[in-house]
Amino acid sequence: MKHLLAAAALVLVLAAPASAAAPTFLVGASGVVLPGTPAFAAKPTNLRQVYRVGTGVYCVAPGPSFDWSSHTPLVAPLPALSKKRSGTLLATWDAGGQRCPAAAIQVRTYRLLGGLPKAANDVAFHLLVGGSD
Repeated sequence: MKHLLAAAALVLVLAAPASAAAPTFLVGASGVVLPGTPAFAAKPTNLRQVYRVGTGVYCVAPGPSFDWSSHTPLVAPLPALSKKRSGTLLATWDAGGQRCPAAAIQVRTYRLLGGLPKAANDVAFHLLVGGSD
C-alpha cells in the first residue's frame, strides 16, 4: 500500500504544471558510509562519527549542533561501494535504536540470501536527514 501511495504522489508531482513551485528538501545531515572499518567516504555534513555495534548495526553520531530527532532519516544501500557488488542489499533506519546512544542514528544493513534478509557488514549506505523547515 505504501508503494502505491508513493507512486501516486510521484505521478501528482510529475503531472503538476510547469509553473507550480517545486518542493524543496533542506539537507540537515548527509554522509556515505563505507563498510569495513566503517568510515565516511568523504567529509559528511553534520555527521561526526560512525561505528558498528553488531553485525549490520551502525551508529551514526550527528554533529553537536544538529538535532535530527524531528526528522525521519532516509537510508539507501549503495551496491557500487559495497564489498560484494552483487545481490540484493538493504539498509534502513532503525527507529528503536536500542544499541546506539540516544543522540545517534541507528542504521541496519542486510543482504538478501535465499529470499531472507541476513544482517551484513559489507553494505555501504547513504544517510540523509532533513534540516530546518
